[in-house]
Order: sequence, then structure tokens, then C-alpha cells
Amino acid sequence: MSAILSRLKPVLMAVCVLTGIVIITGLTLRFASPAISLQHTLYQVRYGLLVWRLGLYITGVIFSFSLYRRLPAQYRPRLVRIAGWMLVLLVVSEASNMMQQRAGA
Repeated sequence: MSAILSRLKPVLMAVCVLTGIVIITGLTLRFASPAISLQHTLYQVRYGLLVWRLGLYITGVIFSFSLYRRLPAQYRPRLVRIAGWMLVLLVVSEASNMMQQRAGA
């Protein structure tokens, strides 16, 4: 039982820290958004955010290929299926971003 707890402790700590960050960020955006005009700021940095997203996508692809090469053959179809669903979600997300930009939101 203590072996399970010792393995679970870092995961729980990471979840708690990330939850705290999300709560603080949400509260900050809720109360400071009218003052800093978040929508205008995001519009101004849209190309920087595009570069950031592209960097994340490229990093994910490189990591996936390296994982694909290291995994045994029996796990590769699962990884391909996961990559396919991630690609679908990525396309839907980017299409949503483009529709919001065209609508002026």
C-alpha cells in the first residue's frame, strides 16, 4: 500500500499545483479582463500565438515519431489511432479559431 502511495504522491501534487494555477488564472481573467482588454490583447498577439501553437504541434509530432520507433510492433496501431484522433481534434480546434477570427469575436 505504501508503494502505491509513494508513486501516487507526485502525481497528486502535480494535479494540485495545476488546479491551483487554473483557478488563479481563471480568477485573474474574470476580474482583470475588463481592465486589460484581453480580447484586444489576444488579437494583437495572434501571430505570436500561431507560432507558439505550431511549435507545440511540431514538438508533438517529433515526440510521437520517436515514441513510434521505440514501441514494440503490437502497440503501434494504438498509437496511430491516438494520433489520428489528435489530428481530428487539432483540425477542429484550428477551424474554430479561424471561424472566430472571421466573425470578429
